[in-house]
Amino acid sequence: MELTMDIKFEQLVEIVNQPPEDMKTKLFQSVSQNKKKSLSKDDFQKLLLQAPTWSEEQIEAYESARKHINLSRIA
Repeated sequence: MELTMDIKFEQLVEIVNQPPEDMKTKLFQSVSQNKKKSLSKDDFQKLLLQAPTWSEEQIEAYESARKHINLSRIA
């Protein structure tokens, strides 16, 4: 189940402070367990090495498009 709400931070703090202390403790434990772990240097290196790359055709198309965009600007 997913619920999306548009609330301000202050409203969120009020909502979090409403339950009894034992429920707040459970809530904070749950949130802290769901924190994303920070990426290590090795994880970052793997990400960079396995990331998709552009082919020569894609690079040429990009450079051509940039050239046309730069020429169309009024300097």
